[in-house]
Amino acid sequence: LSDFGSVIRATSFLIYLEKIMNNFNRLMRLTEIDFEDSSKVTSENFQRIKNEQSITASSESDSKKIVSNQIQLCDVSVYVGDRKERILSHVNLVIPPNSKVGIVGKSGAGKTTLVKSLLRFTSQMTGEIIIGGVSVREMSLHQLRSQITYMDQDPFVFNGSLKKNLDPSNKYSNQEIRKFFEGIGISDILPSFSDLDEFIEVKKLSMSQRQVIAFVRAALTKSQIIIMDEPNANLTEETELRIREIEQRFLSNRVLIVIAHKLQSIVDSDLVIKLEQGRV
Repeated sequence: LSDFGSVIRATSFLIYLEKIMNNFNRLMRLTEIDFEDSSKVTSENFQRIKNEQSITASSESDSKKIVSNQIQLCDVSVYVGDRKERILSHVNLVIPPNSKVGIVGKSGAGKTTLVKSLLRFTSQMTGEIIIGGVSVREMSLHQLRSQITYMDQDPFVFNGSLKKNLDPSNKYSNQEIRKFFEGIGISDILPSFSDLDEFIEVKKLSMSQRQVIAFVRAALTKSQIIIMDEPNANLTEETELRIREIEQRFLSNRVLIVIAHKLQSIVDSDLVIKLEQGRV
């Protein structure tokens, strides 16, 4: 009887485990997020992805080629609550290719909603958003989000090797990564940068160190658009200088969108967009 009970418990556990894996695989298919590219998604954004499963691209199997990283918003409005409340209202703007753009405005002005609309996290939207000559409605979610890296104030870092945190898709060797960032002095902030295989624990990292990891990771991606939510909010002066070097060396040929709460973050921007009550 004891052995029979053990078999029953083991069988029940396997059935339960299979259900979990089936749900996980279903989520991955619905959101088109590559597990190896999960570094681009913060825990908060991952929850948002799960909530938008009803959004589908008009042509998932025939994505059009993006010819540049210019962004156009054409009469874009975003609603919530059965279109009773408008968060963005008839926004028209052009973000030039390879430019740094600051977005400013009071809390609730629509800064985050504007960014969410670029990523198609907003289902109730009118107007058109065009990236590189292609409407985001005509892109698959995978194509769209592979063009964009989002960096939160609280960067996504996990327990594991520093190499895996910096390069989750394993596209570069340790030597290549160190050579890319030679002369910037990242080791002064991240001592383990000299040994990328070293195991790191998130709880032992300062906010500055986590931000540097996020910036290096963004620089190693091929994303044409980098979105930063107040990247300098929790940085030391030394870390800000290192990040500025990374930005100038690796991100000058991308579109940088900075959601700023202080002017210091955007003093060198090519364009500053002020949002007020959902309007530019």
